Amino acid sequence: MRKMKLFLSLLILALGVGNAWGAEVTYTFNTDAGIEELGVTKPSAGAGTDLDADKSYVLGDVSMKVTHATTKTRVYNSSGNVDLRIYKNGGTLTFSVPSGSISKVVFAGTTTNVFTANVGTWSNSTWTGDAASVTFTATATGKINTITVTYETAGGGET
Repeated sequence: MRKMKLFLSLLILALGVGNAWGAEVTYTFNTDAGIEELGVTKPSAGAGTDLDADKSYVLGDVSMKVTHATTKTRVYNSSGNVDLRIYKNGGTLTFSVPSGSISKVVFAGTTTNVFTANVGTWSNSTWTGDAASVTFTATATGKINTITVTYETAGGGET
């Protein structure tokens, strides 16, 4: 009986303490549905829609905020090919989760390996680490189709 109580106590403790759930969200800039989901107006051909530096673009539990360079971060439509454009000399993207941590961020597009990260490891358009927040600073113009963020939340449930 004592072994059973010990086992049940350990099981309850493990379930309560290790209650982290993995999830993934993808910010999609090259589809109408993706930019609409972010609340961004699709620009006409040859034009851009600037992202709001005072706004958090939230998918699941992940928030994305931008800081503008001299040229503002924007969703740009180049003859029907739509992507996110971020520029050097001040352009940043910051991803954060309210509780838990981000473990991986993958950028896809035509020019995506143009960042440095404030924490973790950055290599070949992929960031890995363990952080509640990570900021990417553009070192050249980035043309991004999608950004996939893998994260864990603590204590809730699957998102």
